[in-house]
Amino acid sequence: MNKHLYIKILEFGEKHIEGFNYTEIKSAIKPSDWEGVILVRNLEAAFNNFKNSGRIHMGSYTYKPSLFECVDLAKKEEDEKNYYSPGTRYIINGEAYFNYLDYLELQIARKSSEDANKYSRKSIKIATWALLIGIISSIAQILIEIYNYIKIS
Repeated sequence: MNKHLYIKILEFGEKHIEGFNYTEIKSAIKPSDWEGVILVRNLEAAFNNFKNSGRIHMGSYTYKPSLFECVDLAKKEEDEKNYYSPGTRYIINGEAYFNYLDYLELQIARKSSEDANKYSRKSIKIATWALLIGIISSIAQILIEIYNYIKIS
């Protein structure tokens, strides 16, 4: 089953907590065309939020939501203007990381639920067999008593 882009990004970000650049994440998750657009928009938003962080507080720039936080810009001035520069580093933001942890917990809960269902079905089968054996042995006991009574009389 193909994983959703969001899950692929979160898995990659969780494995690269020290940070990553555009080329690293793009080559790792191999986005389709439309996924690439979503990835670029999130990286651009994080990049612009970082570059304009002083203007956010002054009210002249509006913060744009993103899955990422830009943590370091490229050292060369000509690369400093591009979100895809090799020196521009990103991490997944805190909210996205906690969403990933929730996703992992949900996967564990689903697996546990499947296991519980499997074991409960086995328990029901065992209980049914035990009940049938009890009924059969009771009937056998009654038949033996009737046979013995007829044999004695």
